[in-house]
Amino acid sequence: MTPAVPGDAPGETTPPAHPPMTNKRVAALLEEIADLLEIDGTEARKAGAYRRAARTVSALRDDLRAYLEGDRLQALPGIGPAIAAKIRDFYATGSTRLLDELRARVPAGVQALLAIPGLGPRTAGRLYHELGIDSVASLREALEDGRVAALPGFGEARARRLREALAHLEREGRRLTLGEALAAAEALAEELAALPGVTEVLPAGEARRGVEQVEAVEVVVLADEPAAAVRAVGRWLQGGGATAGGGDDAAAVPGSGRPAAAAERRPAPPRTPPSGAVEAAPGEGDQGSLPVVDGVAAGGWPVRVWVAHPAARATALLYATGSATHWAQLRERAARRGWRLEPAGLWPSAAGKPAAPAAAGPVRAGGGRRASAGAAREGMTADEAALYRLLGLLPIPPELREGAGEIGWAEAGRLPELVTVGHLRGDLHVHSRWSDGAASIAEMAAAARARGYRYLAICDHSRSLKVAHGLEIAELEAQWAEIDALNAALAEEGAGFRILKGAEVDILKDGRLDYPDEILARLDVVVASVHTHLHLDRQAMTERLLAAVEHPHVDIIAHPTGRRLGLRDPYAVDLEAVIQAAARTGTALEINASPERLDLPAAWARRAAEAGAWLVIDTDAHAAEQLAQVVLGVKVARRGQIGPGQVLNGLEPEALFRWLTAPKGSRPRPRADAAGGRGAGPGAGGGRP
Repeated sequence: MTPAVPGDAPGETTPPAHPPMTNKRVAALLEEIADLLEIDGTEARKAGAYRRAARTVSALRDDLRAYLEGDRLQALPGIGPAIAAKIRDFYATGSTRLLDELRARVPAGVQALLAIPGLGPRTAGRLYHELGIDSVASLREALEDGRVAALPGFGEARARRLREALAHLEREGRRLTLGEALAAAEALAEELAALPGVTEVLPAGEARRGVEQVEAVEVVVLADEPAAAVRAVGRWLQGGGATAGGGDDAAAVPGSGRPAAAAERRPAPPRTPPSGAVEAAPGEGDQGSLPVVDGVAAGGWPVRVWVAHPAARATALLYATGSATHWAQLRERAARRGWRLEPAGLWPSAAGKPAAPAAAGPVRAGGGRRASAGAAREGMTADEAALYRLLGLLPIPPELREGAGEIGWAEAGRLPELVTVGHLRGDLHVHSRWSDGAASIAEMAAAARARGYRYLAICDHSRSLKVAHGLEIAELEAQWAEIDALNAALAEEGAGFRILKGAEVDILKDGRLDYPDEILARLDVVVASVHTHLHLDRQAMTERLLAAVEHPHVDIIAHPTGRRLGLRDPYAVDLEAVIQAAARTGTALEINASPERLDLPAAWARRAAEAGAWLVIDTDAHAAEQLAQVVLGVKVARRGQIGPGQVLNGLEPEALFRWLTAPKGSRPRPRADAAGGRGAGPGAGGGRP
């Protein structure tokens, strides 16, 4: 029986016993089966089939229901009779017998272990079956008393990494990476858009601003009848297995791999209400406030859903996106100009007539002591850009909304030009099946061409990184022959696309590179990076990186801080010295768009641009679909106020090839794209690194 939601009206139709089934929900349930099969261990070999089916469903552009109703499920790649039958069960009942049985056999606390970065379902299964570890607390005890290190195949090094990951999680809490948050917001929007009465769902919150780790997935739901939409969202959260409360040992939501704990964030209430509960936005009183529904979705993410009338689209989205400081500054500005800016709309203030906006057009006034649907219909401009212009400002991109000077720049017409995905002409750091990638060079090139790129650098790992199947020199030369053949075929068809011969070359402990100079000289692109000996002291690590920056054949320093979000802190290094050397020598510094890296961080990327160093936005993709992760790197760059003229892979092919072949120290310098505000913008923490 579905629990009641505050505000349910008597006589309303009883909601379905399970939430509406969507592609994303089906994919999540298939992934959950895969996780549980690996943890349970009885039929772990079948997990791969469910993961492949989940990827197929997740990537499907059409509604899976059409395949179900047309009896065409088995026409989809990776979906055979058994999985098709389970998908039919999902639509009929919200679950399937296999999933129910696995949930009954695997304690929820074991699934909670998957919240620990680097701990996958197979490891969780071993810890449970061999040591009886069924919670985060029991794992902590087993790490402390040495039982994990003594487990065959683990050892002290692996146990130490688990301790570090657990300590990091306990110190900073479980936060979603930007990649996780954006994917979750997309899935959440798809789910909520299917609810009756919902007209539009818009991503909001920290993820929309490009914050690298967020506490909750936030969206704005627009509906002609907001009160009814609030009840529908509440039912959806509760019907989807949402839960609230809990700490690091809380039971996991089935299939989530994360402790079920809703997060608090600006502009969150001082406590997290039960899932599905409705509260007004804080600090606004009754006038102009929006209802908000907090909880944890079935996928395991803390969610916050703001509900508004479509006429309040701009103010609701602006408020729910934040930051709190940016919103407060806009409200103050609106008040000075005679407006009352609230989440649910914009009205003339009681003080008198609004100041005439420049080129903004008329705004109809609303009224009343409470914000109502009727008032919202009267009180808002069409979109965020119109609202900014009404307040005498250039529209401010979400990534800059941190209350760190951007309103002054917008007033003066001096907002920096920011790089976009459309400015990029290629990717200069991807991997192939030659080392630890999942696709061939031809497949990676085809995916790059499909994105409209003009070039792609294949940079497989160098020989010392055995764990990633690093290439020996003979293998590297064989790869070159394959690239030559592919480029010849591309030229013959007039593709206007070139595959570059590259390598991700390890910077060894003493600063030497993993290939000799005569090999490096034959590469089109040399990407140098640190993967080992991460615990060197600050001076030794700085000297190690400076040696690579100064090397005449090194073009790019990859993921310069070495961090992995939620798993590993940056190594100790004088990054300011590295940046100055990069600017002086003409060595580019990478913004690595891999979701667990986002490295350089925004504040350091800004500092590099200020110093005159080139930046390059690479995906470090190990599969063709990972090229799409470039959007994450672009978000980081935009938060760092990076313009298109400061991004190496924003160069057209001929300009890039000239840059790569020019001697270091005489390479063209990046163009300064920022019109104003450099050095005071909204990177990590809003100040200098």
